Amino acid sequence: MTTYDIIGDIHGEAGKLRGLLNTLGYKPDVDGVFRHETNTAVFVGDFIDRGSQQWEVYQIVRPMVEKGGALAVAGNHEFNAIGYATPHPEGTDYLRPHDGPWGPKNLKQHKDFLQQIPFGSPEHREIIAWFTTLPLFLELDDLRVVHACWHQPSIDVLKAAGLAEGLTTLEAIYAAYDAFGTTPALNAAIEMVLKGPEIPVGNYGGFYDKDENYRTDARLRWWLSGETRLRELADIPLNKQGELQLPDIDLALDPSLLYPATAQPVFFGHYWRTGEPVLIGARAVCVDYSAAREGHPLMAYRYRAGDDLAQSNFVSFVG
Repeated sequence: MTTYDIIGDIHGEAGKLRGLLNTLGYKPDVDGVFRHETNTAVFVGDFIDRGSQQWEVYQIVRPMVEKGGALAVAGNHEFNAIGYATPHPEGTDYLRPHDGPWGPKNLKQHKDFLQQIPFGSPEHREIIAWFTTLPLFLELDDLRVVHACWHQPSIDVLKAAGLAEGLTTLEAIYAAYDAFGTTPALNAAIEMVLKGPEIPVGNYGGFYDKDENYRTDARLRWWLSGETRLRELADIPLNKQGELQLPDIDLALDPSLLYPATAQPVFFGHYWRTGEPVLIGARAVCVDYSAAREGHPLMAYRYRAGDDLAQSNFVSFVG
């Protein structure tokens, strides 16, 4: 059985990526491509935005994938970048708008990427083309990998649409962004696996997220199989929990939204954990520990197929 090193959201931190790969025992070969003698690296997406070395991250990760030393899935930031770069089929703006009411927010989220890799440049076209080849999820031996949420009904929709291997055609990209047209179920499935489910908390007040955006919906802790209480299922950052008081009540929830305790182990990023790494679910491991923040680590989890999940398998590099 293969040993996998599942690596969290990098967000342009090439220095932390090199340091983590070295810590894990990956060394450059004669072509400068990082390899491990026996293990395979698996990246959970979100290679871009925020950090100052986004092109360098791409130059490390893509050769690893193409030379067979690594696997990778797309994150929501890669999906957003594809939409920002793809003209709308009706000729009005882009799939992820540059103008109108959403334009300023979309640009704010993407500006670091565009400053480093200018829009429409050869490098921009190259990296966007690679993003379209990234699978939306992986099933490997006895483990699963997804960027934000393993929701089996959504995975099934993506499989049926032939999109498990990525948004490799223009028609697939159009369909993936068609939230209100002929393929809303497909768009909803992509939103689920790349961004995760949310639950409304506005009846109890709102809160400001890590980027100081005001929220009345909270991310759902879908990894807590069997949990029913709103206070436990709403994923509010610790430093934001004082901004609203959630009651300790049962939440009526579609059971398919919670990951089964008997399912294969699933590895994901997206959730900006902080502090010491912990196993946050019975069969779920988050490897995103806010690497884009100064002083926070890029995290990995070393998993050999068939082994029990263990706290000691986390590996980190802060730099």
